[in-house]
Order: sequence, then C-alpha cells, then structure tokens
Amino acid sequence: MATLIVPKLLGAEERRFRWTDLQIKRLSACPTEGDLLTALDTLPETLDEAYHQALATIPNTLQKRVRKILIWLTSSSREMTSREIAAVVSFPFVDDVLRICTSLLVTVIDDDTHETIKLAHFTVKEFLIVQQAYDESFYWYKFTAQLAHCCITEQIIHCIFPSSTSLPKALRPYAEVFWLAHARQNDATTDWAETQLLVDCVLKHDNILFQDWLRAHHPLEACAQSPLYYASLLGLKASVMNLWRNIFPCGNENEIIGSIVTTAARMGHVDIVRWLVEQRHDATNYIDFPRVVEYLQVNIREILCNLLRKGPKISLSAEAIYAATKNTSGDVILEVLLDEDLVTLAITEDIVEAAAHNRWNRKILDQLMCRRVHEFPVSLRTLLAVAKTSLLALELLMDHCKNVIEFEDHDYPALAQEQSVYTFRKLIFQGVKFPITPVLIESVAGSPCGSEILELLLDHCELARPLTKREVYAGASCFDLRISIKLLALQWDEDIVANDVVRHIAYNCHLEPAKRTKGSKRALDVHRD
Repeated sequence: MATLIVPKLLGAEERRFRWTDLQIKRLSACPTEGDLLTALDTLPETLDEAYHQALATIPNTLQKRVRKILIWLTSSSREMTSREIAAVVSFPFVDDVLRICTSLLVTVIDDDTHETIKLAHFTVKEFLIVQQAYDESFYWYKFTAQLAHCCITEQIIHCIFPSSTSLPKALRPYAEVFWLAHARQNDATTDWAETQLLVDCVLKHDNILFQDWLRAHHPLEACAQSPLYYASLLGLKASVMNLWRNIFPCGNENEIIGSIVTTAARMGHVDIVRWLVEQRHDATNYIDFPRVVEYLQVNIREILCNLLRKGPKISLSAEAIYAATKNTSGDVILEVLLDEDLVTLAITEDIVEAAAHNRWNRKILDQLMCRRVHEFPVSLRTLLAVAKTSLLALELLMDHCKNVIEFEDHDYPALAQEQSVYTFRKLIFQGVKFPITPVLIESVAGSPCGSEILELLLDHCELARPLTKREVYAGASCFDLRISIKLLALQWDEDIVANDVVRHIAYNCHLEPAKRTKGSKRALDVHRD
C-alpha cells in the first residue's frame, strides 16, 4: 500500500505540512484496505478543503454552538479552559464540547491540572477568520474578527453585569478582566449596534454592578461621574462618540471637556484623544496637564503630539515638572515634550526645586541639566536643590558656573530649610565657598541640623569679617557648645563679657541637661541634712 500512498501524497498540489499530517492521520484510521483506497480517492486538494469537509459533517442543530465555540477560540484574549468553553455554549460537561467539535479543529492540553482547550493549529484560525462578511447560509463557520469580538462582548457583558437571567459563573473571571478589550474593538459596523447599546447602558450612574467593578479595578475612580467620563477612562471610543452629543448645551461645558480629555490622555487612549481634539481644537486650554504628566504611562509620544500639536504652546510649569518626577516614565514624557517642541520651558528656581523634589527619581533633573545647563539660575536655592538630589547634575552645574558663584546675604535664608549636612558637604567638596556672615549664622540657626552645618562651614570656609558681640552671643544661644567655642576662637571686634556668654549658653535649648548621678544625689541629700 505504501506504493499507492506515497505518490498520492507527494503528487498533491498542497505543500503545507499540516495538510500532509492530517491526511496521514486520516489514512491511518482506515480499518480496511477498501476504506483506505476510498480515502485515497477522496483526498482534499487543499488544507481549506480539508477543514471544510470536517465542518460539513457537523449537523445543522449544532452549527450555532460550534460557531460560538470557534469564535471564542479564535478571538479570546487568552487561552480558554475547557470548563469556560463549555460554559460558553451552556454545556454541563466538557466532553460535550469535544464531541461536537472535530479533532481537526480543536484540541485539549493538560497544563498543570488546568485543561486548556485551543484550536488544533494556527491555520484553523486563518481559515475561519475572513476580512469581509460571508453569507452565513453558505459559510456558517466563517466570520470577521470584529464580529467575533462583538459576539464575545455581548456574552460577557451579560455575564459580568447580569440581568435577571442566570448565567454560568465559569466565564466571570475572564469577563471581569477582558470585557473592555473586546468592547474596544467596535468598528462602528451595524453588527455592533445592539451590543454597543449594552455597553453604553453599563456606564450609567445607577449601575451598581458597574460601580462594584470600578472599585475593584479602578479604586481611585469609583466616584459619581458621567457615563462620558467613564467611557474616556476605559477607552471606549464608540461610547465616547455616542455620549458626546449629550453634553451640549450645558453650563459647565469647558470643565467637562477638560475632564474627559485629561482622563483619556492620562490613560493613553490615543484614538479617543485624537477624536476629542478634532471636535474641539481648544480642548488643550481646559486640560489638567500636570495630571496627564503624572499618570501617562503608555502611548506617550502619540498622546502628547495629538494633544498639544494643534493648539498654542503651553508653558511647562513647576507643577508639571513635579508631576513628572512622580511618574516612572516622566523622563520619557519630558524628552518627548522637548524633542517635539510641544511646550516652552523657562528654567527657574521653582522648576529646579520641582525637578529635584523626588530623590528616588533623578532622571528629570539630570535630563534638564544635560539639555539646558546654561539656563540654570546660579543661586543658593538651585545649588541646594541639585546637590541633595543628583551628584551628576551637580557636577555638570559646577563645571558650567563654578567661576561665577557668589552668594549675598539675601541668599542665606534658604539655609533654614535645609535638613542635611551631607548636602553642604557635597557642595564644599565641589569647591563651593560660603562666606561666613552674621546672616548666614542666623539662617543656619533655623535649620534642624544647624550646629552640624555651621561646624562644617567653620572648618572649610572663611570668615567674611570679624564678628560682633551680638553675633557671638547669638551663636552661644543657638548652637551646640562646641560651636560656641569655635565662634569665640574667631576674630571679633568688640570685647566679649564672659558672664553674658554664660547666660546665653544657659538658655541654649540645644544643650542637654546635666544628668544626675548617684553620687550627686547623695551629696545633695547630705547638703539638705
């Protein structure tokens, strides 16, 4: 028989291995020589014909269920379990699914005790899904990808947001996670009309089940909002287009526009942002841009270009820079904004402090420094902000402005806000000189680390001029005793009265009270006696 089989298979026009594999299995299943000869005479010419023959054997009464199974297996967002597919067609037993679906199309995989049911081969999906709708009376098993998503959306919406009808619970875990992925596939064809009405109804204020779903998957958004807001949040473009016409006319039109555009942008829904901006070219005027910068994680370039390209350039504020430091993708956002010339940016002290706010995310400050170091203001506020956040940025800034750093007394009040000696140590090691003046001493006195900071400055910096008696007394009352000793060792232009120094030291809140020992307590008791 081999002399008959091999030439027959090799002589076929179909050259795909899948076709050959199916025919070998088919011939191997023939019980008699007569059956084998019949099978050889009826070999399908192509792989598509083989699949067509397999589907043609399915009775009319089962075709609707088989089609639904094939729709799910071709278009689900993840592999389905046998139990879930059985629930799709309301079968109580998994074996019933395999019974009505030929093994040429469907197979079961045992994956760590979870039976996964899937198409037998990727060519099955290629055979079933078509680009244009077919007449179902001729090809009941063929469908478009959009129609498949429409059918799945309708079924899982009834599952996750059920009406009075009781539906199988096996699909609920899948439905809760993936109903949006399917609902977003609406291509505005007539097939979607009824299903889209279901989606729009889900978004209503009084849908308690939808509110429960929001609390579970978007806990920060589970508050009373309009259906249009939820549609933009969840990326449902068809719902946005349907609900858009209902917001006009109203008194707070601009506020609503800003809210929905901001929401769609921060969630990365490019199509919705593009469509909304086309409807209102001034939408950029009403958005909360810092909020977009803080939360935008996906489709960054597309979102920002569609959002900002058409309108007038906005000025990047310190609030937006601060928001970027809280976003792990903030450096990418800033890069796009500057590379695409979408915003204007003036480097001010507020901008520098905002960029340096998050010490765990130095990328924003480093990027600004690398791009625009020549625009950075040379001030004590700038140096302190840069030094406490990024050594790289500090080195770049010092290379640029080391020779022009000069501090005046009006710069020193910023020292009262500083709480890290390490920041000053980095500045001093980079060559920054702090002329010690009375204003500097008074400013450092307001810092929680004032004694440590002043001691560091006294060890590495020079005195601008001799201290007055008042300044020495102020140091004695505001700093640790070791600082008072250092101040007394400096030059001063007035006579210092020892009793006055002692009195100021006595009222110094930084000094620890003397600890009473057993010996001192015994001596006190003897004195009392």
